[in-house]
Amino acid sequence: MVFKYKQSFLGHNSAIYKLVDQKGSGYFYSLAGDGMVVRWEKNGDENGRMMANAEEQIFCGLFLEDRNWLVMGGMNGNLVWLDLAEMKIIKIIKQHSRSIYGLCRVGESIFSVSGDGTLCKWNIESQIAVVSLQISVQGLRTVIMGADNQLFVGGSDQFLYVIHAETFKIIQKLKAHNNSIFTIAINDNGQIYTGGRDALLNMWSFENGTFDLLKSIPAHMYTINDIILNNDLVISASRDKKVRVWTSDLTLIQSLDYKDEGHLNSVNSLIFDKELGLLFSAGDDRKINVWQSDIDQI
Repeated sequence: MVFKYKQSFLGHNSAIYKLVDQKGSGYFYSLAGDGMVVRWEKNGDENGRMMANAEEQIFCGLFLEDRNWLVMGGMNGNLVWLDLAEMKIIKIIKQHSRSIYGLCRVGESIFSVSGDGTLCKWNIESQIAVVSLQISVQGLRTVIMGADNQLFVGGSDQFLYVIHAETFKIIQKLKAHNNSIFTIAINDNGQIYTGGRDALLNMWSFENGTFDLLKSIPAHMYTINDIILNNDLVISASRDKKVRVWTSDLTLIQSLDYKDEGHLNSVNSLIFDKELGLLFSAGDDRKINVWQSDIDQI
């Protein structure tokens, strides 16, 4: 077995929607429906440290290493900027009219996507929105940076969008799933993995502006909320309460569920620390699970 249950972190009073890694450190952060931002030691104390109260449900977050800031998207459409060193919220800006579900960084800019169907570009220095584009009449659920300054955006309209980060030109638009697309991951070879409400885990290539579906599998019973990659592993989290580990060509290696001390409700977010060989999962049961891997197999 690649992963084995190690311990759980408890403390939130509501569902945990996002885990954010502070890469290069021994810490990560949990963001939840109770508005609390909590810092945890990856390999130590089971007691978290509350860094701030955003006073609204937080669905997504992004760590800015060079500034030691955490940027978060909330249910009310607010972008919350938190200085971790000072444990102080610097600014709260409302640009979106509905919840912010996804964030990614490109250079000195942050891109946010929202249930209002817009993609916004933010200047990190000023913490203000500089461009806003309506992409869909339905919500946008996730955004990730790909090659060649291209953003990959998943929508509730079933479409996967490729958008140039500078010009905001829509390069490609593909009906990629049968329902909302909640998560996208891209490996070093340029293969793209997508998942969402239809519970399908899809693998794509994208060359010369064209998508090619390499494989599609019914990976879970319900919505796939998150996908992360590590070397030759694909790890998925689902509303069916399971975390599943796959090879890069989507052959199932392991399924982690309640029999393995797993989650009792939807699993919403994953992070993996390669150096420690630790996988962290969190979800609606308000619990963060820590899974130890055999590093030699990773």
